[in-house]
Amino acid sequence: YWALVLHMHLPFVRHPEYPVALEEQWLFEAITTCYTQLLNSLWNLERDKIDFRLTVSISPPLISMLTDPALQNRYRQYLDESLALAAREFENHKGQPYQHTIQTIIDRLDTARKVFETYGGNILNGFRDFQNEEKVEVIACAGTHPILPYYAHYPEAVRGHIQLACRQYQRVFGRWPRGMWLPENAFAPGLDHFLAAEGIKWTLVNSTGYGARALLGDD
Repeated sequence: YWALVLHMHLPFVRHPEYPVALEEQWLFEAITTCYTQLLNSLWNLERDKIDFRLTVSISPPLISMLTDPALQNRYRQYLDESLALAAREFENHKGQPYQHTIQTIIDRLDTARKVFETYGGNILNGFRDFQNEEKVEVIACAGTHPILPYYAHYPEAVRGHIQLACRQYQRVFGRWPRGMWLPENAFAPGLDHFLAAEGIKWTLVNSTGYGARALLGDD
């Protein structure tokens, strides 16, 4: 069987001390070109009555940013400015070969705004809704996205990253996660015991790590 598993992660950025922060643009671009477009595609599949299943992992830093009211308001400003710029470029380049490209950008920005505002600025509500419909499985990701095998000699750190992720996930999605994405798919024998201790049923590993121990539990 083939499983579609998407991983969503960005380092935590939040700079209210600056009117415009370069690092926050990474987040805003990801929301515009990736996260909202994915939700729009799921809307279209549902509208067309096409059955689908996929898994999405969302890291704790990204969850924190997507649920932050200040960043949500700054994203609205980003959208307003981007749409205004795109509209000016469209008017200034009528009849040019690349005018269609500008229109494509405008359409993408309009879609991002529609999806973003449908969920009141918190697009995680969209993933939660699809999960409640059993169309999407949202899984957690360890803490601040650490390479967990590097912390093999610090079990309290490994346990803390896993517990933090699970508790944050529960607050946002209303239940405990069943699966967890290991950052960079980095696996080492023994990590499965930490995951199982927190109720995590499954994870993923690279082909090179499969022989170590890909499945949780005693089987």
